[in-house]
Amino acid sequence: MKNLFYIIIFLLIQHLGAQTPRPILDLTPGTTSTFNDAQDELKIGVGNRVLFVVYRQFKYELWSSDGSEAGTTMLMIGKNGEDYPEFLPYDSKQVLFIADRTTGNPGPRPSAEVWITDGTAANTRKLFSNTNRFIRKLVVHQGQIFYVSASASEVFDQTELWRYNPITSENQMLARYKGPNGIKDLIAFNDQLILLAQSKDSTYQLIKSDGTAGGTQAYHTLKNDGDLGGSPFLTATKQQVFFFFRYTKHDELYRTDGTTAGTLRLATYETINSGEVSRREREFLAWNNLFFYSACALGTSFCAQEDFFVSDGTVAGTKQLDFNDRSKEDVNYLTPYRNQLFFHPNQPPGVATTDGTLAGTRFPIVDNRSTNAIYGGEYLCVWQDSLYYPGYRAGGGDELYQSDGTAAVTRFIDLRPGSSSSEPEQLTPAGNRLFFTASTPTTGRELWVYEAVNTTTSTTSITPLAANIKLWPNPAIQQLEVQVQSTQALKQIKICDVLGRPMLEQQVSGSRFSTFINVSTWPKGLYLLELRGENGARKVEKFMTR
Repeated sequence: MKNLFYIIIFLLIQHLGAQTPRPILDLTPGTTSTFNDAQDELKIGVGNRVLFVVYRQFKYELWSSDGSEAGTTMLMIGKNGEDYPEFLPYDSKQVLFIADRTTGNPGPRPSAEVWITDGTAANTRKLFSNTNRFIRKLVVHQGQIFYVSASASEVFDQTELWRYNPITSENQMLARYKGPNGIKDLIAFNDQLILLAQSKDSTYQLIKSDGTAGGTQAYHTLKNDGDLGGSPFLTATKQQVFFFFRYTKHDELYRTDGTTAGTLRLATYETINSGEVSRREREFLAWNNLFFYSACALGTSFCAQEDFFVSDGTVAGTKQLDFNDRSKEDVNYLTPYRNQLFFHPNQPPGVATTDGTLAGTRFPIVDNRSTNAIYGGEYLCVWQDSLYYPGYRAGGGDELYQSDGTAAVTRFIDLRPGSSSSEPEQLTPAGNRLFFTASTPTTGRELWVYEAVNTTTSTTSITPLAANIKLWPNPAIQQLEVQVQSTQALKQIKICDVLGRPMLEQQVSGSRFSTFINVSTWPKGLYLLELRGENGARKVEKFMTR
């Protein structure tokens, strides 16, 4: 009876806390779909807006929407033949993206440009361009922008590591690597950068950098008879970085902590050949200091589907999560939620969850996978403290599901009432809005929004708390030190993420205190610390984890 009460309360809150999902704007009037190309997709949320790309007349268009027709605007048009922009969060209000400026013709490439936007046309601007260079990858680290570029004359035969200072607007080259592949990948790891690169003698090296030219150096050499394949996908946990290294016949999983002694080969897998299943970034995730990934077990002659693995960075702790009794588990959209990791497996259908152990891996919340092989519905995200994902229900078609991770509190949202399907895809949270694409017979596939509304009202103003709050380090990696001095008696400290999900709540007393908070298992991102006084006064400070 008690559980039923909580379920009713949950559903009531969800009903009051969000409007009905609705289409925003038919960008291509009529039945023609706006989103009809593989690259026409929602890219990233920034604030309460979403950035998305539409491809028309051989050019991409970068759009932004706040969930209203009037607030859906085009930010820029790419050049003819230009590659689609790649996006990277810069801070809580802005994102970076690369405007390739490629002509599509052979020969030297024009300058690549790095832009920044908050989702509005007024604040979409070019930060810098690197003359006669093609920018391959961006990383934001300690307030600086690091990127890999290739010379126009040699394309990828000579790659360089650069640093851009947003305050001084200065670019500085830190290192150059001349080889057939050059710098293949780059990632921020604790207080340094880790790179994978090939030098002029074709030797593959692990490189670490403190962000200076003198502090960028190789620390470990891999065998000469291998390569990094198409996409190594450097993936960092709090304590280690994982990557794949491809040999003639096999792929090998490595881990490194930035030292030679801490670089270890963990396991060997079958190579994913061209024309079979390619590695996708959505199949890799660092969570709870574990690395979750898909790979082909040795002996697999044709890797049509992959198996699911987990590693803690040791050989003994690298193992298969064989939850489907020796059948292939094509796993993707790995999503942390409420101290569990949720994901889409190919079999069994629906959404499953794991804690990193086989015993803690559960079959789907509900059986909601369509038998239609054309529509996989493999999207999964967290918004407003709920899981959202597409799925199938008999008599309802392919629509949207909302769940708290249990079958008891999972509900079906029928966007097109009846047996017809809207096939929602590309679920992208942005503040108090959930954006996605969906289809109707009259408009085709267009942009939709599910918008939360604040149902609480207050007739009293909030008194600001007169207190000095010091948070260090910021961004925090392992733990956050909190020091507070106040002129008023204190009552409570509370920390939430940007979606309002509570991470910590602690009672305090007196007018001053200090504490250390373990944030090593928290997802990387922005958090809000709220300090409350005995008289109801409040003060909020922001901090980041990485």
